[in-house]
Amino acid sequence: MTKYEISQESTQRSPGLDALRVVSILAVIFGHVYTGPLTHQWIYAWHVPLFFMLAGYFWKSGRSWARELQNRSGTLLLPYVGWFIVVSAIFLSVGALDGPVSLNSLLPGLWGGSHAQGPFGTFWFISVFFFSVMLYRGVERLPRIVQAFLAIAGLALVYVNGEFLAGLPLGIGLAFPCLTFVLAGRILRLAEPRLTHPVISGVLLLFAAILAIAFIPQDYVDLKNGLFGTPGIGVMIAVSAGAGMILVARGVSLGIHTASLSVALGTVGIAVVLAHPVVIWAFRTHEVMPKWTLLAAVLLPWSVAMLLRVSPLSVILVDGRKVSSRYRNLASSRTSAR
Repeated sequence: MTKYEISQESTQRSPGLDALRVVSILAVIFGHVYTGPLTHQWIYAWHVPLFFMLAGYFWKSGRSWARELQNRSGTLLLPYVGWFIVVSAIFLSVGALDGPVSLNSLLPGLWGGSHAQGPFGTFWFISVFFFSVMLYRGVERLPRIVQAFLAIAGLALVYVNGEFLAGLPLGIGLAFPCLTFVLAGRILRLAEPRLTHPVISGVLLLFAAILAIAFIPQDYVDLKNGLFGTPGIGVMIAVSAGAGMILVARGVSLGIHTASLSVALGTVGIAVVLAHPVVIWAFRTHEVMPKWTLLAAVLLPWSVAMLLRVSPLSVILVDGRKVSSRYRNLASSRTSAR
């Protein structure tokens, strides 16, 4: 790892990026409630790729693969297993109201990837995210050109047969094309100090993505099902939009209360991502109007998650270790600012 890279790792994270993460989760929930052509065009084009880019942007170089596995097991796999148990219990309990239920009904959720639907609809993201970061950890010491080649090869595979990759157990096949977004986020972080006006650059990138979405005919983007949009163009739009949002959010100055709220809401994001499909599934079953479904899918999971983070279940369902570390970082930034 070079001195330049070391200096980047020590950069204080911005509450603006926590706010961006919250906005991205809200976009995911909105897209799941109001699913349609416009949603796929304007939201699916960037909302999930952005999470992978943020992983690359916050990447810590030099960590061993074993240490990465240990860290990601606590932050991703534990919540995955914990919420799978919770969601399975709710799913079986609701099903039992209509008669006998079979454990076989859990098989699609257990298989994961594109097969996980209904209340299990977002579990694919956590598993694919896990495999993607572990893959990048395995190749990060390779020359950047080799990393880019592997990412392009992954994209070629998904364009040839994305349905097959998405249908593999836990969606593991999608880790290869999603490596593109992780790598893009990493390159952005390393290039950011060289930008004279990063916020202006971010606005221009975001504006370019908006123009492309509006005026270039696009195939659907739906990473869960192995759809990465029009070859080449879909990925460029996602990277341009994600990079623009990150640069703009990085430059945003938030008030102390807004910053604290953004950190708190962002910290419990994984719980909201995994829990909100349960609310949508339950409300749709009872044919509740979309606007009330959206409101409930935002408020209920986030309220539950905020309560869980101060409970003993936090380590399993929220990852309480991040709560304390983030608040320590925020507190130290306030002290230094004074």
